[in-house]
Amino acid sequence: MFDTPDNPEEEEPGKEMPQIREADMKPRPFEGEVAPYFREGTLVTDGQNRVGYLRGTESLQPMFHPLELTPAQRTKASMYIEIRDAYYHLYNNEAETLTANPALREMLNRLYDNFTERFGRLNDKRNLDLIKMDARGTEILSLERYID
Repeated sequence: MFDTPDNPEEEEPGKEMPQIREADMKPRPFEGEVAPYFREGTLVTDGQNRVGYLRGTESLQPMFHPLELTPAQRTKASMYIEIRDAYYHLYNNEAETLTANPALREMLNRLYDNFTERFGRLNDKRNLDLIKMDARGTEILSLERYID
């Protein structure tokens, strides 16, 4: 009855962006927790699950700059942010305790598997633009090993 794409996460050419109020796109103080690994340009989500980047991370009040994304782009960005955050949580935990943390490692692997099932490998061409927008994106891309 209705035509639906095989992969609903893929963008349809010419698909309209949802109507976004101008006020929603203005920078505003970031109200979330500023993790120690955040720096200028880090991709984050706000309390309303909007994706944006941070400016002024060294100040007392970093600013959240929302990005205008389609629903599929927002999903991809949110899933990437979860991977990045889980990686740094695992890294910092293991560095502090000097012991492996299998539960955190399993969580990171599950997040990665979910992302790759929907969008392909992090280093796929179709994912690079988004991931390289993040201040820590290059580091996260280096986690994937290239196997010939």
